[in-house]
Amino acid sequence: MLGTTFTYRTRNSHDPTILQITVVNLPEAALSAGEFSVDHCVQLFLTEVARDHPGFFAVPIERKLEAGTLRLNQVRWIYKGRTVRMTGVTSCGLDTGRYVSINFHGSLTRATNTFPAIRRSLKSIRIGK
Repeated sequence: MLGTTFTYRTRNSHDPTILQITVVNLPEAALSAGEFSVDHCVQLFLTEVARDHPGFFAVPIERKLEAGTLRLNQVRWIYKGRTVRMTGVTSCGLDTGRYVSINFHGSLTRATNTFPAIRRSLKSIRIGK
């Protein structure tokens, strides 16, 4: 599968807050066979996040992430390294033949300020074809 990922960072190069939006077109034959699901999508991204973070754990969030007209399943994750504590949200959904994943992360200490602002801005996003 090939897709496009857009990454947004703050102006402060030392700020670890990042927002990534990934759109992956899925093969039509596999879609009609039911090979792709929202759970599969979330697991793809969680596996990638967990790969380099041994202290990683994730918990599903019941509420959907609102991104324009999309409502995406989301998982909150945390990892604690030697010098850094990070938290993030991995979200994913199927949208007319493609996976749309929105992931954002930042330092555990700043997330209470940055995550609400990211969630508000995502409500007005438009992810077109």
